[in-house]
Amino acid sequence: MAAILSFLGRLMLCSLFFLMAVRNYIPDFKGTLDQWENEFHVPHARYLLIAAILVMTTGSVSIILGYRARFGAFLLFVFLGAATYLAHRFWEFPPESVKYRDEMIIFLKNVAIAGAMVFIIANGPGRGSLDAIRRET
Repeated sequence: MAAILSFLGRLMLCSLFFLMAVRNYIPDFKGTLDQWENEFHVPHARYLLIAAILVMTTGSVSIILGYRARFGAFLLFVFLGAATYLAHRFWEFPPESVKYRDEMIIFLKNVAIAGAMVFIIANGPGRGSLDAIRRET
């Protein structure tokens, strides 16, 4: 049962990153690039978007399968840090504004997910992972 729950937890955690890359960023590369350049003012946005897609898909698959999951979690942790700082700068808005509230919620959600990545880095992917199976053999 622990192996199934561990796999389910990894799948739930990483579905956000994988689906965002595969269903949003890749199909709407131009739109995402425009947003990153014009709204978020990301330097070298084209290259960083390509890197983000690679990190999000690689890190997600790594954690879901539990294969080199600590490295996958590290990749997603770094992505979360950069994305959260660049895109959800709640402190730039008046505290009474809706934008402040919305960006702060997203910021804190990303901090919580980053905490899950730190947990995986510290403890590994758990039972039912390819890393655990490799250790057993």
